[in-house]
Amino acid sequence: MGRDLEVFAHPLAWVRWQRDWSQRDLINRLARRLGIPPDRKQPSRWEARGVTPREDVQRALAAELEIDVAQLKARPWPQWLIPRGDDLALRAPWTVEGLQSVLDHTAEGAPMDRRGFLVLLTDAAAASLVGTWARTPAPAPLPAAGDGAGGMGADLLGSMEDRLALLRARDDVVGGGRTWQLVENELRGARALLRTGEFTGALRTRLLALIGEQARVAGWSCVDAGRLAAGEVYLVQALRAAHAAGDAAAGANVIKSLSLVVLEDGRPWEALEMVQWARAVTRTAPARVRAMLAVREARIRATMRDTASHTRIVNEAAALMTQADREAPEELPVWARYFDAAEFAAQVAAGHLAARQLDPAQHHLDHALQAQPGERRRDAVTYGLWGAEIAARRGDADQAVDRLGDLLPDVGSSNSGRNRAHVARVQALLKQGGFAALPQVRGLDEQVRTLLA
Repeated sequence: MGRDLEVFAHPLAWVRWQRDWSQRDLINRLARRLGIPPDRKQPSRWEARGVTPREDVQRALAAELEIDVAQLKARPWPQWLIPRGDDLALRAPWTVEGLQSVLDHTAEGAPMDRRGFLVLLTDAAAASLVGTWARTPAPAPLPAAGDGAGGMGADLLGSMEDRLALLRARDDVVGGGRTWQLVENELRGARALLRTGEFTGALRTRLLALIGEQARVAGWSCVDAGRLAAGEVYLVQALRAAHAAGDAAAGANVIKSLSLVVLEDGRPWEALEMVQWARAVTRTAPARVRAMLAVREARIRATMRDTASHTRIVNEAAALMTQADREAPEELPVWARYFDAAEFAAQVAAGHLAARQLDPAQHHLDHALQAQPGERRRDAVTYGLWGAEIAARRGDADQAVDRLGDLLPDVGSSNSGRNRAHVARVQALLKQGGFAALPQVRGLDEQVRTLLA
């Protein structure tokens, strides 16, 4: 992958890139400060294997970077490497004017940010943001008013909504790496319309809702592409826009995405708090929306090994899905319509997999794959990779290799950083299980290098 397209998955890799340091440069600088021979293997271990440097090495690195050594105790490795940037997106008022200031401030920065780690929502900031969202009353609905956009406002918004639906479908097929810039282009146009002030009354509310969904799709596309720092900026914009539009359910949907990012960042308690806030403010939402949020909480509980709560909430979500089947489809938000029986089964499977309950995980995963619509190709690949992980965790190397090998062409043809990361995870499980020397595993490694280069 060329350097211009690289996603920096570790703060130290980003720091080196900023200073144009190779790993050799870094270790030589540290060796000089410590007065010891350089260890050429250490930087790659720190960046790729999750190894924490010794305290004296961290102190030397902090001195080299001119970072206050007090940060080492206040923020664990590698968090202290991440500069505390401008937090306007977190502290702006929850008004349309506050949203506009956030949109204007981050309009140029988010798409260029290639960091594969969180920058804004660290140190419990995500739960704090969601708590503030939940406690802040939404603006009163705007009265219907004349079309302030020269009589074309409704038609213009309709065309933008139609294009967003196409881009959402594109993301389902080719992944976020090939979609987020297109959504950003649409979002740029909607930001400009809001700035004109021409849209009033119900049309302005509709524009705010559109901006919220555009930002959510852009945010999740960035997350899928591995650009977490850009993704979190978009998702915060989405939450604020949904709030300005007075749509608590849309805000809760954004939180569902944010909670998964936080969960995968190793912060399950914070993710749980976020989803609980989302569920609390959507008690009167359509049953399908409530089921979607419930099953996310169940997945988080499973990750925390809270088996009793996981089982209880899955049953609650199943009952809500039964209720949802009796609701009129036209009453459901557009963004919630994807959450059908296939997606429900997949999310239940994810919870069982997180709890290492492999048999029920496979059972629900089989159902999800059988019912998965053909147009959701990226998700079908994701769930297939979960099946490869189940096989690897069972110690069935042949099945894991076969499943992974079948999926690699689709992983390579799409641009989902999350799916590529899952391939690496299954490979690591095979090696940890003692299968590294098997011919089929070595052949898989070569296939991965060829297709995912």
